[in-house]
Amino acid sequence: MIGSTTVPVSRHARHARHARGTLRRRRGAVVVIALWATSIAAITASAIMLYAFRQASYGREAVARVKARWAAR
Repeated sequence: MIGSTTVPVSRHARHARHARGTLRRRRGAVVVIALWATSIAAITASAIMLYAFRQASYGREAVARVKARWAAR
């Protein structure tokens, strides 16, 4: 290649560039999956907390009714 200014790229260099691109895509996919899993966990935890709060509220109301009934006797 007389007079050529381009340097041939070795197979290893091409493979390394391809591997970096693949690694970036994988890293991006892992970030998306982690965000998705975190949001699902947050929604689940919020639902459990809401359910527990409602059950505790119903329990307090039941205790208050029993106390009121016994106080009225």
